[in-house]
Amino acid sequence: MRLHHVNVTVPPGRSQPIAAFYCDVLGFKPISRPENERAGVWLEMQDGTQLHLSERDGAPHPDQHFAVMVDDLNAVLDQTPNRVDALVYRASAYRQLGSIDLATDDIDRALRLDPNSVAGLLERGNLRRLKNDAAGAKADWQQVLKLSPGTPAAASAQDNLAHLSDQPVTGQNLLTGPAAKKTKP
Repeated sequence: MRLHHVNVTVPPGRSQPIAAFYCDVLGFKPISRPENERAGVWLEMQDGTQLHLSERDGAPHPDQHFAVMVDDLNAVLDQTPNRVDALVYRASAYRQLGSIDLATDDIDRALRLDPNSVAGLLERGNLRRLKNDAAGAKADWQQVLKLSPGTPAAASAQDNLAHLSDQPVTGQNLLTGPAAKKTKP
């Protein structure tokens, strides 16, 4: 048994640009779809699993999501070097592997591309805290709260702020939130 497809609703007029990301960055291929009254795009991964992007009015369910595991963030960044999200994920992975200088290089690059990247600010706060820069970490996490109130990233920033102290931390005891899952870059 295997997964055949995932259907994700997207706002009207957005299926083509969203499909471009999956095709250009992750290597999905467009496939034909049956004609019906709704606009959308169907895509296929190399293993045959399909992603259906269906355009619909109205807000999607707040927990709706689709996750693809990427085997090699370096390959993604070789193909699309200015992907802020990939830079943040790789920075998080580098941090967890103890490569703080590489993590800092990636997060600095990500935030030059998008100074208001919530995930980037959350991760830079984590890196600053590891470097015992509590004031810098606090500033980044407070900015996350301003930019993205009521989100999981804001909850992570709030938790980090609540646990901020003058004592040094390590990568193992730092609260990092959803952007910092252990992965190999």
